[in-house]
Amino acid sequence: MMNIRQGVVTDSANLCELILSSAPVLLPYLFKGEQAVKAFIEQAAQQDNGQFSANMHYVIEPSKNDNSNLQICACMTLWHAQLGDAFQLATLKCLQQYLLESQIQHLLITNPLLSRVFQSPLEHELCVGHLAVHENFKGQGLGRKLIAHAIKQAKILNKSCVILDVDKDNDEALSFYLACGFMLSKDSFFEPTQQTFSRLHYTL
Repeated sequence: MMNIRQGVVTDSANLCELILSSAPVLLPYLFKGEQAVKAFIEQAAQQDNGQFSANMHYVIEPSKNDNSNLQICACMTLWHAQLGDAFQLATLKCLQQYLLESQIQHLLITNPLLSRVFQSPLEHELCVGHLAVHENFKGQGLGRKLIAHAIKQAKILNKSCVILDVDKDNDEALSFYLACGFMLSKDSFFEPTQQTFSRLHYTL
């Protein structure tokens, strides 16, 4: 049986691949290349806190009789308005420490557009991010297990809504979330990558 646990530093390599697969167009654009974003996430995942920290993710390990050699096969992070200054400072520190000046400038220019599309969760909302399942483990209910965990955490935190953003052209992901009971709130267009992102919500 594959159970959910909190991520740890040793998950970093597999976590990097999963996070990248959750936004394969957007992340390379933001960090100016696939190799660049991989290098950044692998380093940021090893930090104690921050947006890409392994500690901030929930992960699922393959069963012991699986021979895939993967440390983890699925992941998800949860963001909310009460994460606090330490989370924000750790995220900024990683960006400053591991990115080139040209990459930082690119993010600063892009950030206003990002903020309009990916609006931060409100006080009553819990936001799902980086949800991904390794290709070899799809169809085993791991995505639903992670969503169920997100809903459980939302109740513990006294949230009334779970939200997430998904590329509208990702038919597989969109169909999955709608099947899980999410509803469409709005669509937002991110011009730099020519992507439309759907904000979905699940009311508790």
